[in-house]
Amino acid sequence: MLWLAVRQISSRRTATALAGLGLLTATLGFITLVGTSQTTRAVLRGGIARTWNTPYDLLVRPAGSVTPLEARQGLVRPNYVSGLAGGGITRHQLQAIRHISGVAIAAPVAIAGAVNWTTGGFGVLLDRKPTHGPLAVYRLVIDSTADAGLSRATVERHYIVVAAEGTVRYVEGTRDATLSLRGHTIDCRYPVSCFAPVECDHGQCGPPTDPPNHGVEILQPIVIAGVDPAAETAMLGLDRCVTRGRALLASDHLAGAANRDPPGTRIPVLVSTRSFVDETFTGHLTRAADPAPLLRGAPPQTLASWRQVREIRSSADAMYRAYLPKVGDEVDEWPIWSIGDVSYRERPGGLHLEAVTRPADPSIYERRNTSSAIPLRVTTPPAARDRWFRTVTQHGYDQAEGNRYWAVVGTYDPDCLPGFDPLAGGGLETYAAPTVRLADGRDLRPSRSLAGYINPPPLLLTTLEGAAWLSDPHRFDGRPGAAFISVIRVKLTGLGEPGPLAEARIGRVAADIRDATGLQVDVVKGASPRQVLVDLPAGRFGRPALTVREPWSVKGAALRFTQAVTAQNLALFTLALVGATILVGETAYTAVRRRRAEFGVLRALGWPARRVAALVELEMLLLGLAVGVAALVLGLPLAAVAGVRLLVWTIVAAVPLSVAVAAVAALPPALAAARGTTLGVLTVGNRQRVRRSRPPRFSFTLGLRDLVGLWRTEALLGAIAITLGAGMLGAVVLVAAGFRGQLDTTVLGVYLGERVRPFHVAVAALTLAIGALAAGQIVTLGYLERQAQLAALQALGWPRAHVLRIIAAQGLVLGALGGLTGTLAVWAVGAATGASPGATALGAVAGLLGALMAAALAVLGPLLQAFHSRPADLLRGE
Repeated sequence: MLWLAVRQISSRRTATALAGLGLLTATLGFITLVGTSQTTRAVLRGGIARTWNTPYDLLVRPAGSVTPLEARQGLVRPNYVSGLAGGGITRHQLQAIRHISGVAIAAPVAIAGAVNWTTGGFGVLLDRKPTHGPLAVYRLVIDSTADAGLSRATVERHYIVVAAEGTVRYVEGTRDATLSLRGHTIDCRYPVSCFAPVECDHGQCGPPTDPPNHGVEILQPIVIAGVDPAAETAMLGLDRCVTRGRALLASDHLAGAANRDPPGTRIPVLVSTRSFVDETFTGHLTRAADPAPLLRGAPPQTLASWRQVREIRSSADAMYRAYLPKVGDEVDEWPIWSIGDVSYRERPGGLHLEAVTRPADPSIYERRNTSSAIPLRVTTPPAARDRWFRTVTQHGYDQAEGNRYWAVVGTYDPDCLPGFDPLAGGGLETYAAPTVRLADGRDLRPSRSLAGYINPPPLLLTTLEGAAWLSDPHRFDGRPGAAFISVIRVKLTGLGEPGPLAEARIGRVAADIRDATGLQVDVVKGASPRQVLVDLPAGRFGRPALTVREPWSVKGAALRFTQAVTAQNLALFTLALVGATILVGETAYTAVRRRRAEFGVLRALGWPARRVAALVELEMLLLGLAVGVAALVLGLPLAAVAGVRLLVWTIVAAVPLSVAVAAVAALPPALAAARGTTLGVLTVGNRQRVRRSRPPRFSFTLGLRDLVGLWRTEALLGAIAITLGAGMLGAVVLVAAGFRGQLDTTVLGVYLGERVRPFHVAVAALTLAIGALAAGQIVTLGYLERQAQLAALQALGWPRAHVLRIIAAQGLVLGALGGLTGTLAVWAVGAATGASPGATALGAVAGLLGALMAAALAVLGPLLQAFHSRPADLLRGE
C-alpha cells in the first residue's frame, strides 16, 4: 500500500502540488510566526524590563492622601511628596513595615514643611557722588519673568537720590528720611531712598557706612524633608551625590547653638545645589536728565526725561547658589509653612483635568520682628499675588522654642540621584521637580510662590529626628506630632522578571503592609507615565490660560503588558495551527471527491473501507513528511532574509509539525473516502436528477446556477476556505488591535506599540497568504473538475470572454459570501471576548477586504488556465 500511495501522489501532480503548497505555506508560516514572535517578545521584554528596574517598588502613603481620581484610574499623581501638607505615618508603622518578610529597604520621607529664605538682594550699587551737578536721581525698575516667560510683573519701581552735599536725617524708629540740600528739603520716604555725605540716625551724625544702593529681598521657598540616612544611601546612593562636605549620618543629632545670640537649635542638614525655581530678574537703571525740579519740591516720580544707565540680570537659581555658602550663618526666624495639594475637576474626553484655584492670602508672608521699610507687597514674590492652587498654612512658634540654625554637613546634586527610566514612573522621583510641559514643548517650572501649581522638591534634607523637631505641635502650632512621616518607599527582595510569580509576591507584601499598618499601598514597580491634560486658568501677570501635559504614573503597566504579550502569542499560534489544519483538510477533501471513481474500483476489487481510508491517510502522511523536510530546508534562509531569530526547537519541530497537521487534516477526507457501499460509490456521479429549466440569459447567471446546482459542494468548500481566510485575517487584526489597545497611551505603551507593529504586519500578511491560498486551492480544484464542461461551452460557440466571466462571477460570489460570513464570525468573536468596538470593527473590515482579495487571487489561476487552454485538448477522450 505504501508503493501505491507513492504512485498516487506522483500521478496526481496538480492536486498534490496544491495540497503540498498549502501545507508548506502553513508550516513555514507557523515557523516564521514563532520566530517573529520570539524576536518581538525579546524586544518587548527589553522595554518592559526598563520599567521593572525602579529605585523602589511600593509607595506607602496615608490613606487619606489618595485622591478619588487616582483610586479610580489606578494612577499616582506627580509631585506627590511636596504636596503632602502633613504627615500621617508614625515611626511605629515604619518599623512594622521593616519587619515584614520580603521588604529589603523601607525609606521614609517626612515633609516637615517649608521656610522662606532670603537668598540675597537684587539691586544696584552707585557712586558716592554725582559726576555732574549737586544732585543725581536714579530710577530702578525691577521686573520679574516666570512661567517659561509667560508671566511678567514689576517687582518694584524705586528712586535713588544721590547728593554731592547736604545731610540725610532719618525719622526716629523708621526708615523714613529727609534730605537737606542748599536750603531745600527733599522727602525720602518709600519708594525714595536718599544718600548724602552726612547721615544722621538715632541722634548720631557722620559719613554713611554704605555707598548709595538699593536692593530687594528675594525670597525662595525651601521645602524641608526628614529622611533616614542609611535607607537613602541603600536605596538611592545619596552619599555618592555629595558635592561638598559629607552625607547625613545616623549619628547626626540635634544640638543647642552654643555662643549664639539669639539662642536656637542646630539642625543637621544636607542642602541641594539647585533650587529648581524658574524666575529671572531684570533691573533697568535710568538717570533723570534734569533733577532740578526736586529742589523745587517735586517728587522723583514726576520727572519726565530718563536716560538709560545699565541693565542688571540675574535668576532665582543663581542667587540661591550664591547664597549656599552663607546658609547657617544666621538664625532662621521664619515660621514653618505646610503646603497642601492641588485639587482637580475632571473634564470630558478621557484624562483631562482642570486645576481648581483657591483664595489667595499673601499675608502668610508676614514674619515677626521685621524692621524693613519695604512694604509686604514688594517683598512678597509676584507669583504669590497670582493664582493660588494650594492651601498654605503658617505655623507660628514661640521664639524661645522655634529659633534654629541650619548646621550644613554638605551639599548634594539632585540630578545625580537615580530616578525612574523615561518609560517608567512619572513624577515619582523624590528629589526632582515634576515635568509639566506646554503645548510648544517648553517646560513649566516651579515659581517662588508656596501656593503655585508646581512645587519645588525637597531642598533641605535632615534626619528623622530633625523632622520630628519641626513637626512638634508644642513648638509649632498645628503640626502633626508623632505621625510626621509623609510617605515610605519600599524596595522588595527576590522579584526577578515581570510575570505571575513576581506579581503574586508584590501583591502578598502589599497586602501584608496594609494589614499591619492600615496605610495605602501603591505598586509602582512596572509603572509607566501617561500624559494627562490639565487646564490652568489665565494668570494675573500676562500668562494666558493653558492646557499642559503632565506624566501621571499608571500602576501595573509592565505586568499588564506582559500578560497581553503571552495571551496574544497563544491566540495567534492557535489560530495559525487551526487554520493550517482546516486549509489542508479542505484541499484533501476536494481531492478525495475527485477520486470517487478510483475508490469505487478499489472497493470493487475487494478493498475494505478501512484500507481505503488508510490509503488516504498514508498519502497525506507522506506528503506531510516531504513538506516538513522542505520546510526544514527553506526555513533557515527564509528566517535569515526576514531577520527573524529561530529557536532550535522551532527548527526541529518543522517535520513533526507538518506530519501532525497532515495527519489531523486527513482524517475527515479519509472517513469520507471509506463511507458508503461499493455500488453507491461507483454510481454517485450518475444520480443527478434531470430537471427542466430555461436557458440563462447571462453568463453570470449560468455561473450562479452551477454553484448552487452541479458544483454546490465545491462552492461550499470554496466559500468555507474564503471564510477561513477572512476569519483568520480579521481575528489577527482583532488580536493585534486588542493588544495595542491594552498598551493604552502610557509612555511604555507607545514604546511597545512602535516595536510590535512589524510583528502584527507580518502576521496579517501571512494570514492573508494562507487565506488566498486556501481559496485558490479549492477554486482551482473545482475548475479542474469542470474544465471539460467549460470547454464544451466554448466548442458550442461561446466566446472565451463568456467562459472567463463565468469563472470570475463564481469567484466574486464566493468571495462576497465567504467575506460576509467571516466578518460576522469576527464580529461575534469580538463581542464574546469583550474587545473594544474600534478593534472589532477594524478586524471585521480587514476580514471582508481580505476575503475579496483572497477571492481575486483564487480565481486568477483558473482564469489564466482557461484563457490559455484549447477546447479540443480538453475534450479529447470525452
